[in-house]
Amino acid sequence: VFAWVSCPCSAVLPCLCTSASRTPSDVMEGFPPVVCPSSSSYSPSCTRLKVSSIQEFPAQCLRDVLAAPRFSCLSGSQLPSLVVLACCTGISSTWLQRRAVKPVCKWYATHRLRRFSSRPTSYTHPCNQLSLRAHGNVDLLAAPEEQSTTSTIQEQLEIMQAELSQMRSDLTGLRQQMSRVPLHFSVGQYNILAGYLGNNMEPWFLYGVDMPNERRNAIIERHELQDSAGNYVNFGWPSYASGLLSEDEIHKVEQVHKEHFAWDRRKGKLVEVIQNLDVDLLSLVECDHYEDHFQPALTAMGYDSIWHQRPRSTSQDGCCIAWRRSCFELLASDVVEYADSYDRNVKKLVRDRIALLSLMRSRVTEDVICFVSTHLARNPEHVQRDSLRGRQIGQVIRGISDFVQKYHVEDVPCVLTGDLNATHFERLLGIASVAALLRQDASVHPFVFDCKDMPSRATSVTTARQMRLDAILHQGKYMDLVEACDLPVLSVKDPIPNDRHPSDHVPIKATFRLRTKLEITQQSALEWYLRLAERGSFHALSAQELRDAFTLYNHSGSGFITAGRVREAIASVMGTTVAGPEEMDRVLAKLPPSDMDLPTFVDAFKKATVHMGMPGMEDIRATFEFFDTNENGFLELCEMQAMFRECSPVAVPDDEIERLFHQINSAHDGQISMEEYTQHITKVWVSKFTG
Repeated sequence: VFAWVSCPCSAVLPCLCTSASRTPSDVMEGFPPVVCPSSSSYSPSCTRLKVSSIQEFPAQCLRDVLAAPRFSCLSGSQLPSLVVLACCTGISSTWLQRRAVKPVCKWYATHRLRRFSSRPTSYTHPCNQLSLRAHGNVDLLAAPEEQSTTSTIQEQLEIMQAELSQMRSDLTGLRQQMSRVPLHFSVGQYNILAGYLGNNMEPWFLYGVDMPNERRNAIIERHELQDSAGNYVNFGWPSYASGLLSEDEIHKVEQVHKEHFAWDRRKGKLVEVIQNLDVDLLSLVECDHYEDHFQPALTAMGYDSIWHQRPRSTSQDGCCIAWRRSCFELLASDVVEYADSYDRNVKKLVRDRIALLSLMRSRVTEDVICFVSTHLARNPEHVQRDSLRGRQIGQVIRGISDFVQKYHVEDVPCVLTGDLNATHFERLLGIASVAALLRQDASVHPFVFDCKDMPSRATSVTTARQMRLDAILHQGKYMDLVEACDLPVLSVKDPIPNDRHPSDHVPIKATFRLRTKLEITQQSALEWYLRLAERGSFHALSAQELRDAFTLYNHSGSGFITAGRVREAIASVMGTTVAGPEEMDRVLAKLPPSDMDLPTFVDAFKKATVHMGMPGMEDIRATFEFFDTNENGFLELCEMQAMFRECSPVAVPDDEIERLFHQINSAHDGQISMEEYTQHITKVWVSKFTG
């Protein structure tokens, strides 16, 4: 009766092939009845009407079927009848092509609707069904049972979309709630033992053989022996150990290297250690293989990271800072390259180590933290090198000050991490602070006077040393240490690296809680009282912090603390159990009997500080003893010049040092006493920080 013919537009154009001798009823003969799905207002009575002839099927219903604004489904076996009806009721083939037969039906028309005249009327393929959509396109649909599944999926998608919308709303509310809670964050520090430095054939390792101090010292002496031209005489392994180690011992050292020091054996374990450390901010020092190993591994663990290489040409390692991207975002970063000395031969500064500085912002609370990673000069057993390490600390403190000023975030808390390669961190801080304060124009960050250490066991245990070298230092004024990791108990009998620890250092971890603005102000008010009570000195107070503390005491907001209200104000801040009556009387005796305003409040603090000494005075006194090289109890001009030459973060001319020496030496006897030394530094500190 008819045939399917392909058209140039890749649609399928149904063409009716009839003869003059055929009637419309004859045309319908052999085709199944057509169910009218129309709900046309023109013929409402024909809804779901079964028709078997042209006369019984209203033309308007057919048009409604093809242009229905709702989904209407006809089985594939009814399509030939529909085509016949369309043609017989005067619907042009062009209109039918545009409205009913589109490219989406090409596969269906090609594979399923050919030669319907050869099919019996009872034939219905279970997968053949057409959808007449609002735009009139014919599309493939599933069988009735599959259509039901599709509806179920659509319902599930709608439910999932509603749930997703609710989750987004809940997340917004949770973020708002968390932003009102003080930020808690964890910090990790790990010296990973660089791949190119992990070598058991170095004299400070040599695991696998008995190595008493006398034997090791002899090996180190041969290792460092140089000729008159400065060339190493016994260069390379095992030449420097030849004659001191037997062949069996040399073989044993090499075997231990393959088992515990080789990079291929350690690199996977290092990533596992970092993953198990599970911190929000991470410092990796002595870090090489950054681009090909650590960066991809950190990214896979949910961290973003930055890395900077040491400036020495022969060094491949550097410092890396990583942060959990769901917790923090990087605002800015910078690098401090330590100037260790000046080479007069090449007229250049000798630079070896670095500090990597960053500003991190919490994604939840938007608090900003200055986070620093560094690795100081090696050989911690050489105490005389503390002057160099103190110089490096002075440079990083100066760098931090310039860094936060550049980005106008001078009041953000600071955390400094790294391998400090020293056994007395306080001595380094004291050296750095003295070198900066003695030159009153030097840039000094309060961190150096408000630095708190996280206690821990030894972090590096080898056959040659058992020392605590790694540190996480923080500003006590801005944050509280709420948890410190429990390090494993290590022994020189089982040195690291070994099967369990892939580096010659173990990582350390600390968790901090940022203080609120009110808590910081309360601490400032407490510090003011403790300074006047001569009970201790914990934090450096700036002029702004003293103003905040005064506001806390000044309940009425009048600008004055009345004599009758001073005792009550102190008790409200300190608590009745902290400040006793006798002590409070001593403090009140130092204040004027009349009402106390802000200048009087600040002046009382300054006088108490000068009398008592600045924070960290024990460290300051330790530096005096460190620089008193002839141990006569005084600093002479040559000793002071050596101090600036070795420890100052910036070069200081000799004539300036000499003027400063005579300024400190108030007795004019050519030597500076401990008392003159501490008084001068305290006065500089007070003028700098309290205004």
